[in-house]
Amino acid sequence: MNKNLVLLLCILITLSIYSAANIEKHPNDAYIIKNYNKYEEKQIFLRATVLDVQKNYEEFTIDANTAGMAYRIYVKDILLDYVPKKGDFVDIRAISHLDKGYVVALEAHVRTGLEHKLLFLRSLAAIPVVLFLLWREHHQLAGGS
Repeated sequence: MNKNLVLLLCILITLSIYSAANIEKHPNDAYIIKNYNKYEEKQIFLRATVLDVQKNYEEFTIDANTAGMAYRIYVKDILLDYVPKKGDFVDIRAISHLDKGYVVALEAHVRTGLEHKLLFLRSLAAIPVVLFLLWREHHQLAGGS
C-alpha cells in the first residue's frame, strides 16, 4: 500500500478523533442547536437559512432556521453587507438567547442561495483532476507507460 495513502488515512482519523474530543470547545451548528441551554448568553457562531425578513427602525429581524430549529436573529442594519431575502444564508457571530427563541448578532455575513451553491459547484471541478492524478499514479505503479 502506498505510504502517502496510509499517512493521509492516519491524518484523517486523527482529525476525526480530535474533532469528536473537542466538540465542546468548537461546536458545530447542529451541536449548538441540540444543546442550546449550554450556550445561553454566550457567544456562538451559526449558519442560518433565512425564512423571512422584517425591517424595524435601525434593525432587521430575520426569521431563520438552523439544523431544524426556527429562531429569530436581531441584527443592526449597519452589520449587514446585503439585505437578505428568503432562501439566503446568514453566517453570524451572536449572543445566544435560544431558550427564548432568538439570538442577537454581533457580526453577520449574507450569502445568496446562488453563492452558496457555487461553493459546491467549484468543488466539483476538482474531482476529475484528483481522479486523473490517482489513476496516473496507480498506472505508473502498475508498470504501465
